[in-house]
Amino acid sequence: MPLDPASVSSSSILLPPLRGWVKVNFDAYVANGTIRALGIVIRDSFRKILVTGVRRLKARWSVDMSEAAAALFSLEVASRFDFEHIQLEGDSLTMISAINNKKDGFSPVHFLYDSIFALSSNYWGFGCSFVKRDGNLLVHLVARWDTGLANEKICIEPFPQGLQTLADLDLC
Repeated sequence: MPLDPASVSSSSILLPPLRGWVKVNFDAYVANGTIRALGIVIRDSFRKILVTGVRRLKARWSVDMSEAAAALFSLEVASRFDFEHIQLEGDSLTMISAINNKKDGFSPVHFLYDSIFALSSNYWGFGCSFVKRDGNLLVHLVARWDTGLANEKICIEPFPQGLQTLADLDLC
């Protein structure tokens, strides 16, 4: 059954996860016709930024496909850092609905959904929630980072001062 947008509890602020969990915010950015950027920000229950990252790739994907790729990238990075309890959060209602309802199908985006379902089952705890765009601004900006000659850039402390300042001003 599809998720009804009117029934979705969403926020304009980034709420912290439960103690012992991390919140993994994701967003996709269409840089131009063929470049997609996938951004992530991982925070702990004390609202501290633990990891940020961006992956750039050449693709002519739809917004839904790009958002699904960003969600998958988020889970892959969280796995690299051995986080066990994940609260995935994004501003794509279509994507969040597909994950929460374990949407099935045969289109290309469903192959990404299947990978998300498989990877999410590796965590001790997993949840997925929707946040309004203005509550996802930090990761929205991270998705625009330049990766230089690399396809991917993962950051742990210290974070760029501009990002830290924005995070400190965040209402979460």
